[in-house]
Amino acid sequence: MSIVILPTTAKPVDQTIRFSKSDGGRLIIDDQVVKLLLGYRQLKRTSLEGGGLLLGRHLLASTHIAVDDISRPMRGDRRKRTAFYRGNGHEKYAHRKWRESSSTCAYVGNWHSHPEPYPTPSKTDIKDWLNVLENDTYEGNKLYFIILGTKEIACWEGDASSGKLIKLEKYNQK
Repeated sequence: MSIVILPTTAKPVDQTIRFSKSDGGRLIIDDQVVKLLLGYRQLKRTSLEGGGLLLGRHLLASTHIAVDDISRPMRGDRRKRTAFYRGNGHEKYAHRKWRESSSTCAYVGNWHSHPEPYPTPSKTDIKDWLNVLENDTYEGNKLYFIILGTKEIACWEGDASSGKLIKLEKYNQK
């Protein structure tokens, strides 16, 4: 029997994801947030959709937004295999984070999962996103909508002024 000793200098894998926004900035999904999201992938036939809010910071002197936290599925949500209805607890969570952060942790969008490898928004998703753009309170005039697939995390940018939704490309740092 042999024992394998892993070096203590091994660095953990950084799973931060960056999307290119329409204004040239980046939407930066923090490593810890990506790890949380990956826990909600619908990998089994019995897995239910999950979802919540994206919370983050508009970075000073740039057009970048950092997503530092998410609300997670909670009591009051309705979860099905191909549907997710967010309860009121998410808004309360966002308000608490806003207060605790001295008004720096802002609502920047929504996320939910899909039981498909490469997610695409349903008609219900698009209708919900357009409703959110028109009726929610948020900083600026754009929100971001993440769908977590079984193999890919995809993101759309919604513009309240034009009512347009565009799929964002991942930022390539090469």
